[in-house]
Amino acid sequence: MYIQSMISYHWIVLHWKNELIEWDPKNYCNISKLYVTSDNFWLPDLYIYEMTEQNSQTRVNYVEVMNDGNCSLSVPLRVVSNCDLQLYKFPFDEQACTLSFGPYLYPDPEITMLPYSDSKKVTEKSRHFYSGKGDWKFLSIEVTNNPYNWNGVNYSRVYYEISIKRSPIAYVINLILPACLLLVLDIYSMFIKSSQEERLGFKITVISGFIVLLLILNDLLPDSGNMPALGYFFCASLGIMVVSSIGSIMISHVLSQRSSSTDVPPWIKTWILKYMAYILCFKEKFHMEDIVSFVPADNEYKIEKSLNELPIRNENTQSTTTHALEVKMLKRILIEILKIRKELLIFKKTNENQSHWNSVAQVLDRLLLFLYLAAMGITFTGTVISWAT
Repeated sequence: MYIQSMISYHWIVLHWKNELIEWDPKNYCNISKLYVTSDNFWLPDLYIYEMTEQNSQTRVNYVEVMNDGNCSLSVPLRVVSNCDLQLYKFPFDEQACTLSFGPYLYPDPEITMLPYSDSKKVTEKSRHFYSGKGDWKFLSIEVTNNPYNWNGVNYSRVYYEISIKRSPIAYVINLILPACLLLVLDIYSMFIKSSQEERLGFKITVISGFIVLLLILNDLLPDSGNMPALGYFFCASLGIMVVSSIGSIMISHVLSQRSSSTDVPPWIKTWILKYMAYILCFKEKFHMEDIVSFVPADNEYKIEKSLNELPIRNENTQSTTTHALEVKMLKRILIEILKIRKELLIFKKTNENQSHWNSVAQVLDRLLLFLYLAAMGITFTGTVISWAT
């Protein structure tokens, strides 16, 4: 259980009537009031139940005694009390810390505690004398008088509920605003071309800065068993940024397939280049069919063999040698043309594979961007709603 401490300074005035004391001022030189050391008088049993440290203020040892038996004791107190802080709305939180005044030994009605002033008067006086460090704003004090029952015995108690509000300006400037700027930078980093290595390095730099802000938040927060909504927002944002970096690494791996001769699998062409590209509103229609097709090597061999075995008809025996040379020349030209065609087919096939892998990377990159914006928007909206409600 995590309990925080509140330090407050009080000026407590106790009034009670001592029925054993009474005198006529006329018989004592018109003396109607005396100041007597408290060691010679019975004092009310007063205890502050939330106090965690002994009062370090100078003790007042004198009691004001009136001739009719009414007594009063003014005591300055430095109270270090426990207060269970609810930090879910940090730094826009309001806290209510209670101080319970009552007897420790004497039950009701042997000692009955009553508040001297109501909530309105106590709040006005406290606001006039309130002095803080600037990180808290005083709101009000609610005074109630309810008995406390312990093992069937009632003890009189007076409760002062102190309401304070945290000043969020310093936390907004030093923590929330830098975090939002880092998130904006990380969002805009998604628009850097995935083919450039600077994108991944930039995102890692932003994540490092965000981790530093998380450490600062951890130092600012007091020890508490409940995490504030801002902590959930920071953790969720950091997780989203890490996931987006992993997605960028995967896209870089997809782009690295361009240098290999690996073909894009048919299921990727169907689900990513067709359906997913349509859902993500790509205006460009990606080619689903192969642009070119190879001529098998055995077919080329058959063509070359048939050319070599091509019969030559000579209608004129005198021009046999001339026709034979021309046919051989044509066959050689055709073979070279087939080789050129093969090289062109290989070049086109390589370009086609690169184009397909580029298209897959573009679709995945846009999918990652949409998912990133959706997740970050949901996280930010949920945090704002939790602060507002």
